[in-house]
Amino acid sequence: MTKIQNPLPLLRYWFLLPFLLFSLLAIGQDCPGDYVKFTRQSQIDSFAILYPNCTALSGYLIIEEAEEHNIKHLDSLRRLQSIVGPVYIEFNLGLKNIDGLANVRTIDKEINIVHNPTLKNLHGLIGLKETSRRIRIAQNYSLFDLKGLDSLRVVRGDLEISENNNLKNLSGLDQLSSITGGFLKISRNWELLHLQHLSNLAYCRGISIIDNDQLGDLRGLEQITFCDHGPHVIDNDRLINLEGLQNLESIDGNIIIEGNTMLSSLEGLRNLDSIKLIFTIERNPSLVNLEGLDSLQKVGVIKIIENEQLKSLHGLDALDYAKEGVRIEKNHRLVNLQGLDSLRRLSGSLTLLQNDSLEDLRGLEQ
Repeated sequence: MTKIQNPLPLLRYWFLLPFLLFSLLAIGQDCPGDYVKFTRQSQIDSFAILYPNCTALSGYLIIEEAEEHNIKHLDSLRRLQSIVGPVYIEFNLGLKNIDGLANVRTIDKEINIVHNPTLKNLHGLIGLKETSRRIRIAQNYSLFDLKGLDSLRVVRGDLEISENNNLKNLSGLDQLSSITGGFLKISRNWELLHLQHLSNLAYCRGISIIDNDQLGDLRGLEQITFCDHGPHVIDNDRLINLEGLQNLESIDGNIIIEGNTMLSSLEGLRNLDSIKLIFTIERNPSLVNLEGLDSLQKVGVIKIIENEQLKSLHGLDALDYAKEGVRIEKNHRLVNLQGLDSLRRLSGSLTLLQNDSLEDLRGLEQ
């Protein structure tokens, strides 16, 4: 006969079972859930203690201080190697560096580094070679360059660099070769002197260069031969010419050259032969003629509006076809239409408005 042991002595340990199960679950949980938000430095400092084996975040990483000047560094995140969700590092008045992210190799969604006024560099992104979504770097007033992005080669969304008031150059983007999913957007960086560190960039869907007060030319974009959209070159007060765009041959979308106070030449567009949609040349008060557009043969619509010193349309001499129309308006010193002599095919309308000095229609004999 089998002897049955008294189970009562074991009962005294049953109360430990929930604690044992909890410990086993905790050991299996290397990282927190899909949404990680740090609002205090103490939370960041505790991360390596609470999750010593965490190398991959499965969702959002948000770093946004709740108390001014509280978050100063991300050093306790050094074990991280990948982040599946988007990254937001925003509105941290005391953050000086992001070096704690230096071991991160992949970020599968967008990266936003916005309004960190004491952030001095981007060294924490040194391991990043490509992104699947956009990168936005904006309102970081202590950035002088973009060093830390030195490994970045491909961006599969917009690359936006805006309102970094002391940014002087784009050093750090020297290896960038393509922006396959979106625009290169460079705007309101008031100390930016040049684009020369973009010299390896061969493709982007579009280019937008807006309101960079010290930018003198567009050298650095020489590798680009084709764009779906752009360039949109708007309100760059010291831009003298468009050198840097000389290898651009065709545009599927629109080109806008507008509000560039000192722009005196379109010579940088000398190899451009076709624009599928709209070409706008507007409010460029130093532009005297359109020389530099000598290869342009086809446009959807061309709009030449309110260029105060424009006296001649010479430069458009090769233009043969304007599919949707030509609009010439408020160019008060324009005397005639010579330069349109080769325009033989005009499917849309020819609109002439308020060109006060226009004496005749010479140039439209064809």
